[in-house]
Amino acid sequence: MSVIAIADGVEYIIEEWYDPASIPSTPESYTLTAAHGVGASDFQIAWVFDGYTYDINYWYIDDVMLNGSRAKAGRSFTTNKVFLDGQLVAETADSEYQFDVTTLTPYETYTAGVAAVYTTGQSPTAEKDFIYVPCGDYDEPTAFAAAQVEVRSTSCSNGLTWMLLHLIQSWL
Repeated sequence: MSVIAIADGVEYIIEEWYDPASIPSTPESYTLTAAHGVGASDFQIAWVFDGYTYDINYWYIDDVMLNGSRAKAGRSFTTNKVFLDGQLVAETADSEYQFDVTTLTPYETYTAGVAAVYTTGQSPTAEKDFIYVPCGDYDEPTAFAAAQVEVRSTSCSNGLTWMLLHLIQSWL
């Protein structure tokens, strides 16, 4: 059984037990450093068991705490990186982005991605598949009804005439 850190795809052993059945359950505490990959852009901790599990009873992993300085506290947003099918297509500080539809093939599936860039590094890329359907290919409504209702009132103390226009739309 072991506890390992994985930093940018490289494994670092934090602790390893060769015969866990003979070790009593006790609290453990470790200080992780750069030697364990701390500071990597992608950092993970894993508990690994490999071997025969007979008579290994009452081993529990609970109350795990990670403590340390808050590296994200001083970060500030720089830009968003926008991806299409894994290729960087734009960097923008805007919260919205429109792909250039002249580069898209109707009814093809694409993967859109976005990653936020901060002064302390880049977030993981969030991705979503979509099918491009040109705007002109959507059906237009065929049964549209509207009515205009006009109400006049001159009872206002300033003598102005108020007009209320009310548009009722219904899609059948």
